[in-house]
Amino acid sequence: MLNHKFYFCGAGKENKNDYIRISNELMKKMRVDLRKYKFTWCEYDEPRYGLSNQVNMLSSEELMQIRECLLKQSEDEWEYDKFMGFLERAIFEAKEVRYEYVTTWGLMHKFYICDVFPTESIMDYNYYKYNYDYISIHDQFIMENYNVFKNVKLYWNNTETVGNGFAYYGETLISTQMAQELLNVMAEYLKDNMSEEAMYFRGREYDVLVEILEEAVAKNKVVIHFGI
Repeated sequence: MLNHKFYFCGAGKENKNDYIRISNELMKKMRVDLRKYKFTWCEYDEPRYGLSNQVNMLSSEELMQIRECLLKQSEDEWEYDKFMGFLERAIFEAKEVRYEYVTTWGLMHKFYICDVFPTESIMDYNYYKYNYDYISIHDQFIMENYNVFKNVKLYWNNTETVGNGFAYYGETLISTQMAQELLNVMAEYLKDNMSEEAMYFRGREYDVLVEILEEAVAKNKVVIHFGI
């Protein structure tokens, strides 16, 4: 699932105690309350209302505002304790926090389900873009879970070249068998996996990808992936 990231200054994703991610679902629930407070937007001289992609750093005062908004959410939210603990530690230690905002309209990967792969008579990928429907999956989901997808060999740009996972910047051709292999690898990864990584693997993006792969397998079709 898409998520927002919070880091203590100087920390990276490898610093598990100094970094957290919070689902877009929880941040959306807090959005109305967050719009009541002002935050420092990087392209404006004066603070503005709301937490947006213009906010890069959060002061202790701004973190207290987020805490107030979180307090209005149910303590049964699965990320509540993690988020509250991080905010209270940052406030207590007077740490600035770096913030990475995610939007549903960022970089996207497109997946088309088709009858056949490109042939000599149809090599222009625009043919598929104009003649087939597609589904979009956010780049964050592809990037953060590449360790899962890379376990399946897929065709890169043509059926003569094979690579690990999706061709990030090019086209990926996914046969019916490859689609089934992707489904198998994804299911195996999630089986009995209670890690945080597995929790964030699940969600809307996962469901959409599974749906198009299952349709390709059921109808004996192929999938073309267009990278960013």
